Amino acid sequence: MTAKLRRLFLTGATGHLGHRVAKLAREWDLIYCWHYKPPDKSIFGTPVHLNLCNKRDVHEALTHYKPDVIIHTACSNRSEESIVPAINNIASTVANSSTRIVHVSTDMVLDGDNAPYSDNAKANPIHPYVKPKPLLRKLYYDTVLRPL
Repeated sequence: MTAKLRRLFLTGATGHLGHRVAKLAREWDLIYCWHYKPPDKSIFGTPVHLNLCNKRDVHEALTHYKPDVIIHTACSNRSEESIVPAINNIASTVANSSTRIVHVSTDMVLDGDNAPYSDNAKANPIHPYVKPKPLLRKLYYDTVLRPL
């Protein structure tokens, strides 16, 4: 009897990190999304063209595919206007489900003045790209954080 593969929904699969995660996800039923740049044809799995800022589309995709895990590697250089809605759409859709979210972000929310940092170190972003990142962390903690 063959065990059913767990389903992984990967955002940002056409980015550097997401592409690498997709290549390593051979033991998963991989669903991967992209928005601007079409995916590399060497990625196995099911590609989904998805704008993470569109709440209805995110809800439809995640409720249709019912992932066990979401690895969120998608990023944007459009700052808070796209970063926060994308996270909110993902988190609010799976908040009451058993889906686990792995959010990959940057350490640039820390100013570099007091390293090494603990997990609960106070954020002090110094680059405009990362200004909304502390808000994202709070959103995750308030919406979907569950112990493993």
